[in-house]
Amino acid sequence: MSQQSDSSSPIATRGVHAAASGAPRLTPAGADALPWYRREAWLALCLVAFVPLLIGIVAPKSWQLLLFALSGVTFTASIVQLVRTDRSPSRQ
Repeated sequence: MSQQSDSSSPIATRGVHAAASGAPRLTPAGADALPWYRREAWLALCLVAFVPLLIGIVAPKSWQLLLFALSGVTFTASIVQLVRTDRSPSRQ
């Protein structure tokens, strides 16, 4: 089985290289190549938390509590994800 060089691999041009274990890992250049919602997943989840909140403004009163609670749970999950991202060791 022949191995391709990193320069000819289409994945390598995006900054993703295979580690010694064979699992892909991001290089610093590859992290910048990803869209914002892939680099900062917590931010995407935080923005999603506003959707039930906005729908709850125009929804009937019987749905408002449920939608506001869903928004709060989603926002809390995004904050937990942010804290876990900050405390995790940096990827190298």
